[in-house]
Amino acid sequence: MEISEALKRFRKSLKLSQRQLSDKIGVPYQSYQTYEYGTSVPSAKVIVKLAVAFGVTTDYLLGLSDEPRPPDTAALVKAIGDCQKILSDALDVRP
Repeated sequence: MEISEALKRFRKSLKLSQRQLSDKIGVPYQSYQTYEYGTSVPSAKVIVKLAVAFGVTTDYLLGLSDEPRPPDTAALVKAIGDCQKILSDALDVRP
C-alpha cells in the first residue's frame, strides 16, 4: 500500500478531517493534502509525527511491517530469561 493510501485510511479511522490531522501534527493543511494525494512524500520528521498520531510504528505506516505496534520488549526479555533458565537447569547434570 502506498503511504498516501495508508494516511487516508488511518485518518478516516480516527474520524479526522485532513485539516484536523494537519493541525494535530503541526503541518500546513496544504502540505498534508499533497501527502494524501500522493503528489509529495512527507519528511522523516512528519512520518514520525504521523505514526505517533496514529499510534503505530513508522515501519507499519510505511508498509515495512505487518505489526502495528512495537513488541513488548520487557515481556520478550523475561521470556528469553525463562528459556535460558530452563535450558540451564535441563543441561545441569549432577552426579
